[in-house]
Amino acid sequence: MACSIDTDFPTHGLLPKKETGAINFLTKYPDFNGDGVTIAILDTGVDPAAKGLQETPNGETKVIDLYDASGSGDVDTSTVVEAKDGEITGLSGRKLKIPGDWNNPSGKYHIGIKSAYSLCPRPLKSRLKDERKKQLWTRPHNQLVSQAMKDKSESEKNKPAKPSETEKLAKSEVDAKVELLSSLADKYEDCGPVYDCVVFHDGNTWRACVDTSETGDLISCQLMASYHEEHQFTRFSNLDMLNFSVNIYQEGNILEICTNSGSHGTHVACISAAYHPDNPQRNGVAPGAKIVAIKISDIRTGGNEETSSSIVRAMLRVIQLKCDVVNVSFGETAKWNNDGRVAELVSQAVNNHGILFLSSAGNSGPALTTVGAPGCTISAGIGVGAYVSPDMMVAEYSMREKVPHNTYTWSSRGPANDGALGVTISAPGGAITSVPDWNLCGQEMMNGTSMSSPNATGCMALVLSGLKKRGIPYSTASAKRALINTAKNVESADIFSLGHGLFQVDKMFEHMSEHHSLPEDFVTFNVSVNGGRGIYLREPSDMLVGKLQTYTVVITPTFVTNNFEDAEELKQKKEKIAFQVSLALTCGDTWVSIPTHLEIMNTSRQFSVKLDVESLQPGAHFTEILAYDVSCIEKGPLFRVPITVVRPESESCVDHQHSWKASLNSGEMRRHFVTVPSGATCATVRIMTTKSSEPNAILCMHSVLLTPKGIFQDYEHETFALFSTGVEELCSFPVKENLTLEVCLAKYWSNLGHTDVEYSIQFHGVTVSGSPVVIHAGSSVTQLDVSSLLRRQKIAPSVSFNQLVQTVRPSKATIEPLSTKRDTTPDGTNLFSCIMEYTFKMVKSGDVNPDFSLLSDILYENPLESQFWMLFDEHKQHLLSGDAYTQRYGYKCKLNAGEYTIRLHLRYTDTKLLEKLKKSPMLLRHSLSSAPLSLSVYSEQKEAILGGKSAGVISIPLKGIKSIFFTSIPDEKLKQFPVTVTAGCYLRGSLTLIKDNAAASIPAEYVLSDTCTLSGDSSKDKSANEDKDKMTEYKEAQLRLSSQWISKFKIAEALELYKKLVEDNGYTSLAPHLAILNSLAKEIESGLEKVKAGAEAPPTTADAAPTGDQLQGYIHEFFKITNSIIHCDDNVNKAELLTFMGIKNDDSDNSAARKSEMNKRKKDLVETYSVHLATMSLLIYTPNSLDLADLVSLPILQKDFKELLKFTDASDKSISKTYIKYLRANGCVAMAISQINKSLDGSKSKEIENLLVQLYGELGWTHVESHLKDWILLKFPPSYTLF
Repeated sequence: MACSIDTDFPTHGLLPKKETGAINFLTKYPDFNGDGVTIAILDTGVDPAAKGLQETPNGETKVIDLYDASGSGDVDTSTVVEAKDGEITGLSGRKLKIPGDWNNPSGKYHIGIKSAYSLCPRPLKSRLKDERKKQLWTRPHNQLVSQAMKDKSESEKNKPAKPSETEKLAKSEVDAKVELLSSLADKYEDCGPVYDCVVFHDGNTWRACVDTSETGDLISCQLMASYHEEHQFTRFSNLDMLNFSVNIYQEGNILEICTNSGSHGTHVACISAAYHPDNPQRNGVAPGAKIVAIKISDIRTGGNEETSSSIVRAMLRVIQLKCDVVNVSFGETAKWNNDGRVAELVSQAVNNHGILFLSSAGNSGPALTTVGAPGCTISAGIGVGAYVSPDMMVAEYSMREKVPHNTYTWSSRGPANDGALGVTISAPGGAITSVPDWNLCGQEMMNGTSMSSPNATGCMALVLSGLKKRGIPYSTASAKRALINTAKNVESADIFSLGHGLFQVDKMFEHMSEHHSLPEDFVTFNVSVNGGRGIYLREPSDMLVGKLQTYTVVITPTFVTNNFEDAEELKQKKEKIAFQVSLALTCGDTWVSIPTHLEIMNTSRQFSVKLDVESLQPGAHFTEILAYDVSCIEKGPLFRVPITVVRPESESCVDHQHSWKASLNSGEMRRHFVTVPSGATCATVRIMTTKSSEPNAILCMHSVLLTPKGIFQDYEHETFALFSTGVEELCSFPVKENLTLEVCLAKYWSNLGHTDVEYSIQFHGVTVSGSPVVIHAGSSVTQLDVSSLLRRQKIAPSVSFNQLVQTVRPSKATIEPLSTKRDTTPDGTNLFSCIMEYTFKMVKSGDVNPDFSLLSDILYENPLESQFWMLFDEHKQHLLSGDAYTQRYGYKCKLNAGEYTIRLHLRYTDTKLLEKLKKSPMLLRHSLSSAPLSLSVYSEQKEAILGGKSAGVISIPLKGIKSIFFTSIPDEKLKQFPVTVTAGCYLRGSLTLIKDNAAASIPAEYVLSDTCTLSGDSSKDKSANEDKDKMTEYKEAQLRLSSQWISKFKIAEALELYKKLVEDNGYTSLAPHLAILNSLAKEIESGLEKVKAGAEAPPTTADAAPTGDQLQGYIHEFFKITNSIIHCDDNVNKAELLTFMGIKNDDSDNSAARKSEMNKRKKDLVETYSVHLATMSLLIYTPNSLDLADLVSLPILQKDFKELLKFTDASDKSISKTYIKYLRANGCVAMAISQINKSLDGSKSKEIENLLVQLYGELGWTHVESHLKDWILLKFPPSYTLF
């Protein structure tokens, strides 16, 4: 049977414009397409090469400015060099050839270095690692593995019956190559390309070039000016397809390489303003608008999080550039509203500079009061919710059936925690449009309030474009008011998610065209009720039983301006004096009592409001007090006072359980509000679908409880699951007593069909006499009283700790002014930075999570401008970065044993505050490496003292109390810590009381003290020196001191001193012998280096490296001394030492002294062998023409090494460097590399890393050699990463 095919694709639903009236508006006014409007996109950065972002309809550049406000793209180019023979040496060590067409009158070049991966979005970095591994590593490595396996097979076949030492080593070398290649494959980690950067002034402007060739071929690389000057950009390579531009600051000392940290920002920009001349249906909302793209997400923290310093920098830039409208599709939750440095700058931009500020409301719904900062928490902002239409369902989501218009289930809901509505308006929250080239995908579908906000921003650009072209005056205040008053209500959506309605472009434009040049056009009316922006009654303490509740509403007119410099001009002063409006107040709900009129002028006015909340049914109720100008009510309310009242359900229920039934269609939800009973610490929700028209129902259970000055995530739980009919889902989560808990059950917006569901909530819990529980190690026994206020409760108490918290103080703090134009305020206020350095030492490997706890749980409300920190190792390699919400985003990494530095960056306008904060502590949270530490728990204090029977299950009667007791953690269990415990350290964990219910756990801390060490009382612990007389001790000390001076003299003088000491003391001590041997070894090594370099000129100074006969003489003297020790038993009795080493138990009276003496002799002898073998090995594998056949040969070396192994073994770390040289001398390069890796435990100096490069070069493993060279550039940078 033939079927019809619909070839008319609903393209209009891919990037929705019909729903907001944008299509009708553009049809009616095609020239009002955003032309003349500049949109600032504060996001992950924008790819100017993405489809639709090249030009505007009139042929001008679309993206007019690109900036990286995060600082992650900054390169330190303060090093200045001059060209020699047309070349300069980059910080990578590469020779960079200067193109002949570069014009550099000064001849000076600023150079820097940058890792490509520090500029790459995380998904791209992952792809590049895979592709680069295939190209640069896997192919050559597999060839080597194949050859090594073949060589191993051959060596097994041709194995001699009695192999010589050389043959044994050759066989081991073959095996070592196989093992080393396997190890390299397992540990391979691509560091990515490393680029040299060059900056210079061409006489007119600063220019920069990034050596993307990685070979110094600057001719093949693009020379660019700062982006805003010439709009240049290029890509790093065809492999990555990542485009970048540059900006140059501080007279060439800072180069900013601007990339994007994700697809998000490009997608957002295209929604607002993409222009596709060949396919207009895919245009953004305002195709004629221009884009200023500012990256606020920091790649160093993962690329998905904004930082306070990046937002501040971005807003400063927006003000400097005089943008018309800002879109921020980022956000977090805020503890308090309308406060903090970001709020201050946003308010300045809106109120003093005429810039409209739109931001996403958040994706944290469907529960109430889940809106985020900055859009919903700053009065000057416009918070945008996410709406979905039937056309979007067909085009974007390919749904089988359309469902009614609605807001998305996940779109955040109001009200804000201070009573404001939260969501201002809504716009379509999904789109399929362009993304950056590096995705290898031209377009993507994304949804979220991140998409609704730029859609609304594009709509706003259309309106502003029309107003500008018609010469109609407007202000941010008049625009926001018109937006709200013309928004379209959607009956199927509630006001908490929709806000005042769906953006309507045509209606807003008509409204502003008709109602302008009014007294209130440049006035915003700030509403204040007890410090909030509205009335929000939610908690039991908010409701006065049996009484009407009265509130005082304060209305403060505030004049705004489009030009900060003109803010106090005479005209505006006269307008302020003349300002007067007669208002009619109205409210559509009878439970609100208000006055009927209000006369307002340029001063604060107030009126009272009475609420009869007891007349309301359980649930959430919203209404508004509307203020109309009596002379023209058609223009809509001048201000609104939002009122939200939440009435909880009755507390009368059986066993503290509430049960409900619901019948839900797509996008529908049910909200229930219950008061958490006293004594409850957790709740359990049970959900079961009883009937569904679809096989599976997608339901979301979202619970939220609000605490004073907290955020909704503090007590939030969300279960998002696929439910099968008849199958019960259960979840538990913590709650807080005597507060109102919302339980919201929603059927997902796109889940078709009808679902019947039964669900319930039951409260549980016991309370303790302290929360969080704090236990001190000094309190041998700690008592806690546990009570149950809900029911008879059985408990099985246990407490465990999984984290060590270390407190560190700054060792250095520097306060200085910021100088770049990125950090200049509009009014010229100086900004200052405070960089604090915290140093700490890891005694063994472990995880660390730094936390600047003073500011780490705030961002948009932060009074300072920065709290960014970076973690470095002792070589200044950047390992980790973090900003706000350290715990939420899990900024942590694993560190090896060693020393580390954290650099914290604070910024503020007041140096006094920075001076106060510069000694603030940093917390370092260390995960415990093995199983969590636990405390023993007892039900009786006596049992705790005696270490008797632990507490089992304890039954607590209703409203009864039981005591439990804890003992301290034994010292032997505290050895797993990765750092040394000092004052201020404590353990973190939890106390679990109700068995198998982690939600009922209570935070617990254990304050540590120093461990106890008792001195021994054995006579054998006496010092070996007690058997010596003072004169003997004096002579030994004198000899040691004299020996130490040998290394401080020039070699000729050192030899004279040595001979005198030997003449006086002989071989009673090897101290002078070892001192002169080490000095001679250094001379020999420096001489060989000079021979290797081919230098023939004689030494010109006394400190110059020896050459020729002089070097030969030092070598003969060296071996004369070593042979007198290791080959002459008359001087050193090796047999006696070997005999002692064979004794297992020595019970003699002077055993301690004898043991000490023999261990000292052994140590000195091993060190003598070590320096002897190391120098001989060096002479063997370093090319030279010296005649040393009688002193140095491979057989002699092997024989002497075999002798050494009588006194120690090859795994002895004290001889590891010697063993490595010995292996090199025997041609066992792979074994030498393996020994280096084994003996240094992952901690390598630059010298060792360069040695490994050399060794891999000797093996001919060029891919490994190249790989390590790039890693050296990153592991040993010339300076700390810039903030």
